Amino acid sequence: MANFILQPSPRVTISDAPTAELPLYSFHLIVLVEPDPATWMHQPGSQEIWGKTIQRQNNAIEEELFPDSHPLSEIPPQTDSTWTTLALLHYDDAYNFYDQLLEMGFIHTVFHLIDYNDLDNFGYYVKGIAHENPTWRVAVIGAMLEEDIICIANLVSETGLSTTVLSRYCLTRESFINLDALYDYKSWLLSPGMEDEESS
Repeated sequence: MANFILQPSPRVTISDAPTAELPLYSFHLIVLVEPDPATWMHQPGSQEIWGKTIQRQNNAIEEELFPDSHPLSEIPPQTDSTWTTLALLHYDDAYNFYDQLLEMGFIHTVFHLIDYNDLDNFGYYVKGIAHENPTWRVAVIGAMLEEDIICIANLVSETGLSTTVLSRYCLTRESFINLDALYDYKSWLLSPGMEDEESS
């Protein structure tokens, strides 16, 4: 189990179920949470690996939502008429983590965020869905599992909607550098007490 920075609400389900057991298309709403580029940076020298990881994630999401259009897909075909809506929580146009899904028109709603305190519009959106469609099932995926994902999942679950975090589609903070923590550490090193200690 992940070492959560934020604790998930008891109403949030954290699932590591494989695609065959819990495919994306079984949810009515999928919330894609991008990493905040002002907070998270991939490890130095891992840019190529990081790019391939995001590419695989885009491809897998597409295949899982539309298995009928992928002849070699091992994903079970959809048997009901559930229409899945994708909502993207997006930060910076210079960092398009899900640009493939955007360009193909798979993402229906985009919420532009400055930081995680700027969630009012998304909150109203989810409350509206809960009012009109109280039985909808919601999946939350993206980054970072231990913190950002839980923040969004908790917010969704407060509306009463069934909320599941699919860990197979979540990035982990262990693979990234937290820039806020790095800045705090640097400030601590440069604090007067530490400078005096180093000079003694």
